[in-house]
Amino acid sequence: MTTTAGLAHADTGAARAVALRVLGVLGVAAVAAVATALWLPQFYTATNLNSLLLQASILGIVTLGQALVLLVAGLDLSVAAVMSASLVVVASLSGEGLGGIAVAVLAAVLLGLGVGTLNGVLVAYRGVAPFIVTLGTAALVSGLQLVYTRGAPPGAIPERMRGLTQDGIGVVPWSAVLCVALAVALHVGLRRGTYGRRVYATGTSLGVARRAGVRTDLLLVGIYALCGGLAALAGVVLSSYVGYVDGAAGKGYDLDSVAAAVIGGVAFTGGKGGVLGAALGALALTVVLNVLVLSGIGSHVQLIARGAIIVVALAFIAHRAIKK
Repeated sequence: MTTTAGLAHADTGAARAVALRVLGVLGVAAVAAVATALWLPQFYTATNLNSLLLQASILGIVTLGQALVLLVAGLDLSVAAVMSASLVVVASLSGEGLGGIAVAVLAAVLLGLGVGTLNGVLVAYRGVAPFIVTLGTAALVSGLQLVYTRGAPPGAIPERMRGLTQDGIGVVPWSAVLCVALAVALHVGLRRGTYGRRVYATGTSLGVARRAGVRTDLLLVGIYALCGGLAALAGVVLSSYVGYVDGAAGKGYDLDSVAAAVIGGVAFTGGKGGVLGAALGALALTVVLNVLVLSGIGSHVQLIARGAIIVVALAFIAHRAIKK
């Protein structure tokens, strides 16, 4: 009881900070929307908006998991490899029947949970730095995938799965609805009860949280497992989007998910931010890249823009931390 009471005050302050960050992202998005309407009217075509929301939902789902890991002062660079591997799993195990698709999706998510659990165990119980652990598991997953596929992924993406990204409500695909539902569920989970308080306390100070009675080892394992599961789910949605087997389809989502979470106000040092802001950050990053594409800017410049966004976002958060 005393542990819960001791964490309540910090939780209230964190909630206010998250609200301010979310409002900030929304304000910038509103200004950008007006500017884009004047500069690139084709941005608001139904086709482009549908494609934008679809891509944002994929990045958004994996960013939700990355945000959780960042909240406990961690990092997961294996999410891209998990996404690619889950796509291969879906293609290999699913048939055209709904039963086969369900088994394939479940197997992919279990794969992600397993990789995430391995990451969490090594970080929590062996004390290995998250960067080293997740970089190693990313190489491990990618290597095992190559051994299994021999460089030529087997199977195909069932046509029935395409509805997840091709159908929806107006210009909003079902994948975007799924992303929003996950974001809201995780937000409620972090803001109601003691679980969220323990997450923020662990990210703020692992030692203090442990002395306050928080089982930080189990918490870290659970967070990393959830991140892996969400990465696998994002890979399932990605498979529905691309519609074919590509063993490298998840490439780049590791850094993009970090960038999106940071843009959404999640602190790289842990203990600050929230999943709603991270989801909005994923949308904001996708909008920026979409505008670059519509403007005819090449992929190399887009890569430079990605890097610049990460650096600016990190610098802004560091500046605010110093001022406080």
